[in-house]
Amino acid sequence: PKTPRSGGRKLSPRSGGRDGRQRSVPSPSKLGPEATHLLNEIRNAKSRNQWTIHDIQGHVVEFCLDQNGSRFIQQRLEVAQGEEKEAVMGEIVPNIRELQNDVFGNYVVQKLYEFGTPAMKRDLKGTLDGNMLLLSLQMYGCRVVQKALESLQYDDLCELLEEFRGNTLTCIQDQNGNHVIQKLVEVMSIHAKNAE
Repeated sequence: PKTPRSGGRKLSPRSGGRDGRQRSVPSPSKLGPEATHLLNEIRNAKSRNQWTIHDIQGHVVEFCLDQNGSRFIQQRLEVAQGEEKEAVMGEIVPNIRELQNDVFGNYVVQKLYEFGTPAMKRDLKGTLDGNMLLLSLQMYGCRVVQKALESLQYDDLCELLEEFRGNTLTCIQDQNGNHVIQKLVEVMSIHAKNAE
């Protein structure tokens, strides 16, 4: 069928235009109407510092799945006090499986490993039990695993590493798992040097 804009060619959203350049279509937002309204208010505010996680309670997971929402939460986690971080944890942990391997959500989980309290890191570690290998082989999950390796205590690492027993070669041969094994060697080498 002939379409007036394409000069007779049907253009798919990713096929490119007349000039031959790739065109990409932004992914649809996963935000509901209320969360969209909140995010727009935050983006239009003169100072984002007036907004906290408490302002988006009940919508944290939705925000995590959105590029701009995820960025807002990441920035808040860098400066937030314990109560604000706990609010994020309360909404994230029940949905952690989805967020660990989400294009935007994984960054929030990584920030919690980086800026969370020791108790939060123990709770996050519990979400990795039985999932280390699966996450290590996923594009975004492997990033969460690498951040966990950098952030967790030595004893916690040793428990989690048991899951790689008999699966190391699988990880090495996988493009995502290979990054995890490299990070594992790096982190354990640092622990070994510090133990000397």
